[in-house]
Amino acid sequence: MHKLIWQCWAEIKKLQAQLDGLAASITSLSARLFQFTAGMPYKFTVGSGSPEGVVNGDVGHLFWDDTNKFLYIKIIGNATTTGWQVH
Repeated sequence: MHKLIWQCWAEIKKLQAQLDGLAASITSLSARLFQFTAGMPYKFTVGSGSPEGVVNGDVGHLFWDDTNKFLYIKIIGNATTTGWQVH
């Protein structure tokens, strides 16, 4: 019984480390996104697939690909359909 408890504890610690890593990644992405868009008017759009060549936007606009679960940020060009980068 004692060995089983320690095995469970070890697995819990591994999961905790993975969750901590995920939380750090989310925090980093949020900070970069805020830094990138700070002071810029931005628009958030949801759609399916890549916005590249399809969705018109300005620098700082955001697009969530609900099919593939990717976040795109418009980094180049205003009032164009190109310049989207996945993050």
